[in-house]
Amino acid sequence: SMSFQATRAKRSARTVSWVTEAAPSNDQPDIIYAGLHGSSLCVTHNATSGRGLVATRLCDKGDTLLVHDPLIRVLGTSHASQRCHTCIAEAPKRTCPSCGFARYCDSACETAARIQHHEECLALQRWFQEWSPHEPGADVRALARLLWLRMRHASDWWRPIAAMQSNRQKMSASVRDEAATFAYRLARYIGSEQDLRALGLPSADALMELVCQHETNAFTLADAHLNPLGVCIEPTFALINHSCDPNAVIVFPDRVRGMPSKMHLVAIRPISAGEEVRTSYVDVASCQAERQATLLERYCFACECRLCKRMGWRDPRMALWCPQPKCTGWVVFQNAASSWTACTQCEQVPNYVDTRALDAAPALVRHVQQAMYAQDVSATLPSSSIICDTLRQLCTQALPSHYSVWPLLYAAHTLAIEAHAWHDAVQWTMLLCVGMQAGERTSQNEISTALYPAGHPQRAVLLATLARLLCQDAVLGLDSLVRSVTRALAWPPIHLDAPDARGRLAQAALVQALQEAMVAFGKETGGGAIGAEIRESLGE
Repeated sequence: SMSFQATRAKRSARTVSWVTEAAPSNDQPDIIYAGLHGSSLCVTHNATSGRGLVATRLCDKGDTLLVHDPLIRVLGTSHASQRCHTCIAEAPKRTCPSCGFARYCDSACETAARIQHHEECLALQRWFQEWSPHEPGADVRALARLLWLRMRHASDWWRPIAAMQSNRQKMSASVRDEAATFAYRLARYIGSEQDLRALGLPSADALMELVCQHETNAFTLADAHLNPLGVCIEPTFALINHSCDPNAVIVFPDRVRGMPSKMHLVAIRPISAGEEVRTSYVDVASCQAERQATLLERYCFACECRLCKRMGWRDPRMALWCPQPKCTGWVVFQNAASSWTACTQCEQVPNYVDTRALDAAPALVRHVQQAMYAQDVSATLPSSSIICDTLRQLCTQALPSHYSVWPLLYAAHTLAIEAHAWHDAVQWTMLLCVGMQAGERTSQNEISTALYPAGHPQRAVLLATLARLLCQDAVLGLDSLVRSVTRALAWPPIHLDAPDARGRLAQAALVQALQEAMVAFGKETGGGAIGAEIRESLGE
């Protein structure tokens, strides 16, 4: 693709205006968010985080706060040939005969997409003929769809989109360069400058502003099992501000062929009237430094939530096993104090903890994370043997909740399931289930600092996955490493050497998974598709 400098020069040669246009007024924010009417939420504004959403009544955990059909949903490159472009279901049977790109379950899904796909189909044909045999990318297709949709609505329809934060002036030079490349591809995909002006983009500056708004506000399209599938745009949900200690989550709980799931905003803990509703923009399993770096680079702010500001505690994301012989507690190095915390069990403060295996892990972790989240089908994970060998070394030094161990565990679990290596899949998924619940206990013996808070959708999905895997693996033959970790972290709540341990563990995982799903995916939906699967497994 053309460099930013070349793109800028070419645009300048065509005398396109680069004057920044005035942002829309937000004096009456509620008027442009009609979707909030009748909900338990309203728009608020404060000097620190700008606009946001607050609860207008007491909301319980598991309450669905908002349901919206996203304005735009598109599949990522790696899923575009494997799922229906209308309802996102797997194994589509029809292909658009004109562009050869769009896939559909049947004639009903194809008919439902006809109006929205018309301009897209022409643009894809032109792109494939004139520019590249590879499609332009999910973000380009998403914004193009949004612009074409704009032409079928009155001007007020665009106001919530125009009001989205762009952070353009705060972005680093490298991020702005990436945005400029994105804008160039979008312009080429749509067509001529005349086409762009007809879509409400009179200048390159307006195009760049829209791209930066998208980069700041786009959501990951996911299925009921939290698998990332693509990109979606929904300006009302974009009002929600961030916290690494969220009180709500955004999920797509339903799975019905022919009917794409709507976006649901669900409370995962009680929210008081007047309290701001916040979700996490990043994976809360990441350590504080990684979370802050991601938030600063993409969203241009430093998080000051209570999790990030908490001092003097033993964060399971940084936890290493206590070096004392036969001790099963754990310690954390505190940078501010340049010392180790006291052990959670023996209460001794170690002078030295062996971290050599962890010191060698970052490169592999980065490789795994880039491959796991890439939309490019050419992105590949390292071999299973490399990941598993490294994990066995790391797990002797660090808890499965450690930020360097967790992504490798997730990759190993994914690879084992894909290879139908059920024994290995059980081992790694067990460690994920133990790790996600790792944390210090309160005086009431309840975990208060878990990697993922109670009711988080990741907990429901992993517990349900473990139960299904136990039905595939004939014998509960847990490795000694896995057994030692489960004993140390006191999960699961059964004796793993009992004759019926496999069945009892599966039952315990399903029961807990259903409790988690009822919160994570909402009581109103019965825990969504995950909840329905669990009930079927329980024979309810």
